[in-house]
Amino acid sequence: MHLVEVLVATALFASVMTTVPIVFAVAAKANAAAADTTHATALAIQKMEELRSRPAGEAVPALEVERLAGNYTRVARVERFNPSSPRTWVLTVVVARHRVPDDVLNADASGAVRLVTVRTFGP
Repeated sequence: MHLVEVLVATALFASVMTTVPIVFAVAAKANAAAADTTHATALAIQKMEELRSRPAGEAVPALEVERLAGNYTRVARVERFNPSSPRTWVLTVVVARHRVPDDVLNADASGAVRLVTVRTFGP
């Protein structure tokens, strides 16, 4: 092997080895963000099921804010879908991490999970 071949091989090896840690760091960050979103989704589904399982006659709060473990904020909002139809409600649950409650309902940033459904009580 000539000296030039060794230098080219060494330069190629060095350039590849300097990008590997960067790729691992990006992958670790993406994995952590995915885990946060999965956890937030599970928390939102849990609250949505709780709201949907309430009996029709039970009073439902208009806004419910909870601070949860892991620095998550969960906001549930229940409002009438249409004032002329008092039996139809819109249920909104938003879960976000590292946010103050005022920001959660307007959260459009990554990591925020928003579930919305319509519930009709009675015939």
